[in-house]
Amino acid sequence: MKYKEVTILIDFKIYLYLFEPIIEYLLAHNVNVYLCLPDDLIVETKKILKRHDNLKFLSLSTIKKGNKTRFSLHRVCSILFTRSDFSFQFKKKREQSTKKFTGLTSLLLNISKYTPKIPNNKINSFLSFISGFNLKNPFPTSLVMVGSLNASAELLGAKNLKVITVMESWDHAVKQPCGHKSDEFWGWNQDLCDDWERSQGCKISKVFHPLKLRYGHESFPKKRDITLHKKQGIKIMYPVASTKKFSIKILVDIETKIIEELIRATRELGWELFIKPRPNGLDGEFDFVKKFSHVTVGGVSHGDILNPADYYYSEEDNFKRFQPLEDIDFVFNAFTTFGLDAAVAQIPVLQLDLQQTIGFENSHMVYNNYHIKNYLINTSTLIRPINETLYTSLISNKRRIENIALSYTNELNCWLYKYTSSEEAITETLNQTFNLS
Repeated sequence: MKYKEVTILIDFKIYLYLFEPIIEYLLAHNVNVYLCLPDDLIVETKKILKRHDNLKFLSLSTIKKGNKTRFSLHRVCSILFTRSDFSFQFKKKREQSTKKFTGLTSLLLNISKYTPKIPNNKINSFLSFISGFNLKNPFPTSLVMVGSLNASAELLGAKNLKVITVMESWDHAVKQPCGHKSDEFWGWNQDLCDDWERSQGCKISKVFHPLKLRYGHESFPKKRDITLHKKQGIKIMYPVASTKKFSIKILVDIETKIIEELIRATRELGWELFIKPRPNGLDGEFDFVKKFSHVTVGGVSHGDILNPADYYYSEEDNFKRFQPLEDIDFVFNAFTTFGLDAAVAQIPVLQLDLQQTIGFENSHMVYNNYHIKNYLINTSTLIRPINETLYTSLISNKRRIENIALSYTNELNCWLYKYTSSEEAITETLNQTFNLS
């Protein structure tokens, strides 16, 4: 079927960054694009996207306001009828092992202990049926594109509606049920497509592209050859995955200890250490390192946001986000997606697996998240201290770090990409879907 129009649902700024090159390509090929956004995001989006006759804006706020009952029904059913073993990450959330819930959510979680459950691969179809019962298509088109784990799943269950889900982040395939029935899924690579089909119950998927990583992959200047034998000092970066603003306490505590041991090790080795906070973290969160002359801390670019998904990277933002990498020799990574960003920018990445490391015995609560366990640490080309401290391991492995990090970066790049660029991926996939020439 040849589609000449599409609705793209964007409920948070991260999805605007995801869909921006897709929107531009569709408009350039005379496809009518309806952007469905919250009212407060429409104004900002109009400043980012160029005006085009084929681009129209819809109020997601108005549509959601008219479907409050469906939203409530969808969320209640999701809590009551989803199995706790959907994934390790989901199980922790449902059993409140890393974070306690209060109020209505806590009550529903307690009730859910006694309610029957829907098989994991059918839960999204069930939620779509429940929330979509007697729902008239709220969108002007029969084709809708959404980001993975969007917050408007209750609107996607109307009959004769085709939904294409585009992967925003690599952990979304198994993090939790997406809450809607996907007719087609576009994932970063075949492994993540397989994960989505198995976990989310989608029967059709296409290998697309990690658009989230496009700046590092395509715009960052490729790294010069660097070795531990260069004359001047080595400088490493540790990108922090947590922030006290949003993150569970166990993750914040683990990363604080990692930073403390990295400070000791780099001081012993005569290296510099750069701490990269989460862009949406808190100013001054790492002031405790200021007393160490060989340690510096980056800034927080989106510290004023209240929702962890409510940020957009402009070209200027990306430049500032990646600029520190120009002076970095190695990135030491534990849990964050920025390890992938660094790898696609051709920076050697030293991945840490600290589950058997002295002082990090509870780190399995994070490392056993599916995407980390299967795709970050499922390799021998990393540092995995066993019955010793991280500090001791780094000192003893000093001469191996370079080869380990280079090999790991190459592995990640081979795993991540089918297409050489986002332009190639978008051209092939959209031409096929929309029958464009």
